[in-house]
Amino acid sequence: MESTIQVFGLLFLLGFAAESSPFPSPNATAVHQLFQRMDSNADTCNYFQQFSSGSYSYNDNCRAIQNSMSNTFNGKLRTMLKQLRKQAYHRRTSVEKKVLWFYDSCLTAPEETFAWEHYLEVLPHGPRLNWPPAYRKTGNQTFQWQRTLARLRLVGLRNLLFDVDVALDPTDSSRTIVLFRKPIIKEIQNNKENANLLKSLGVRNDTVLFLGNKISQLQKAIQKLAAKRGTMENLSIKTLKNRTKLPLTQYLKIVFGRSMESNSTVWVEDIEYLEGLRAVIDKYDGAVLINYLMVSYIRYLVGLNDSLPGRKRGKCIAAVRVLMQPASELLYNKYYPRNKEEVQRLFDDLKLSFLNLLTRNRLNLTDEDLSHHVRQQLYMTVSVGTLPDIDDQSGLVTNLYKNLKIDRGSDFAIAHLKVLQHRNRRVLAQLHKPALKENRLFNLSPEPYYEISENNIVVPFDTLQKSYFSPNIHEAFRKSLLGFVIARQMLVNFAPQIQPISLINQSDVPGISCVNRNCSSGFTDDEKDVLALALIMESLFEKDSELRQKHPSYLRLSSREEFLVNFVEIFIAPNWRRGRGWMGMSGSIKPLR
Repeated sequence: MESTIQVFGLLFLLGFAAESSPFPSPNATAVHQLFQRMDSNADTCNYFQQFSSGSYSYNDNCRAIQNSMSNTFNGKLRTMLKQLRKQAYHRRTSVEKKVLWFYDSCLTAPEETFAWEHYLEVLPHGPRLNWPPAYRKTGNQTFQWQRTLARLRLVGLRNLLFDVDVALDPTDSSRTIVLFRKPIIKEIQNNKENANLLKSLGVRNDTVLFLGNKISQLQKAIQKLAAKRGTMENLSIKTLKNRTKLPLTQYLKIVFGRSMESNSTVWVEDIEYLEGLRAVIDKYDGAVLINYLMVSYIRYLVGLNDSLPGRKRGKCIAAVRVLMQPASELLYNKYYPRNKEEVQRLFDDLKLSFLNLLTRNRLNLTDEDLSHHVRQQLYMTVSVGTLPDIDDQSGLVTNLYKNLKIDRGSDFAIAHLKVLQHRNRRVLAQLHKPALKENRLFNLSPEPYYEISENNIVVPFDTLQKSYFSPNIHEAFRKSLLGFVIARQMLVNFAPQIQPISLINQSDVPGISCVNRNCSSGFTDDEKDVLALALIMESLFEKDSELRQKHPSYLRLSSREEFLVNFVEIFIAPNWRRGRGWMGMSGSIKPLR
């Protein structure tokens, strides 16, 4: 702890010399931003977290890191689309044409077509999702909720009564299967919030409180049922229908676009949940169920629009980036370097550090666990971008959007829902196809993730943007963000049977002590955070490392100090206290707080 405070004390004495002006080089820019985020008025001893990153809250030049990287990528995407417009129409590929059509439909659309009320009017396929303008008894047989649930699933709303997905077969990773999942409900909306939404739907004032209360009760009942741990089973659709008494035939037909034989087998994540769901639904009449689905859909629509921040031009670029991610990445590969070699070198450094840690058995693993995890690390790979790492990426993406038809009209809601539905149908269409890289299931998340079936870490392009990454940036900056992200994903599937141990050598990271050293049946998230940090420190500052021998002139601190302060600013700053996400620590590094 004392040595860590000395780091911040030294920073304070430096007097923030780097604040004078922006710098052209990636390293100088990173140093400049590091000092910008500090709060020189904070007490370095008692409030060093505020000292290291307190300017996040009031310095307009310091955006939240994840937003900054996304904005940088989106700016490049806007530049790419400008370049496309300059090309002759016949020279554009079919994917490029569709990207431009979607972007233009957003730019030219009237503001009212972005409103959630309009989305309700244009939901594709089947009759509109209507609801009673006032509370009245509506039997569940009259309201065929499974049809509505299926249509909502096709536009991306999944966390309601249950969800169906296509996943890798747990017994054979070369095959895909249908998987029924239960919802994960973390937050129950209160009666007032539900009532306000119901009012906006036209429900009479004298019934909104009653309906709002019933919706909350239904959601709590679903949450309670889903909280129980059940059994995963593989069974036929006919058996599933008999055991659950749920009307699944029409639901599956709408979701997959075709009828499924009753003897087709599916996997169920929690059979006890589905067996108990019918009893929960039958306690409420159709009006409650209708309004629960409608209120959930509105929240989903509001969330979609909130995920596309900024003015109209920025919102439209974000829409292309989020909703047509494979096409965006294909364009990025065409116009910008992938930096594959730099990411590979960083990954190899961290892998070597972890293998050294394993082979010395500093984690006190059993022989069986040691052998398994050494083998897993030896064969682990890394890829850049979320597209499969194949030669013909262009052909893959062209085929992905082959059947997408975007009218060059002026209704953004229609274009938006078409793209959402097309994306979900393409993922669901992977059913029964070989799970090869050419047909792999697309993970559309912009965040780094680990593919268990491929033993591969995927690094999205968002994390490779200046000034948090550059081929020429100093290792202390490169590894404080990208290094931790990769190291943390290397440990996602690391779950050995362990004995009480000391996770890291205390001399490697001054002032940081291990947490949760009690005997357990695996590593907690907190312990994995600390272990990931230890791997980075070892790869950066091992005995013969170049960083221990040289001190570049642009660094105003030692390499170790630059790394630690930058790490604190990125991962332990107040902005990242909202949850565990990939950009936030879980509370593991308590002495740095």
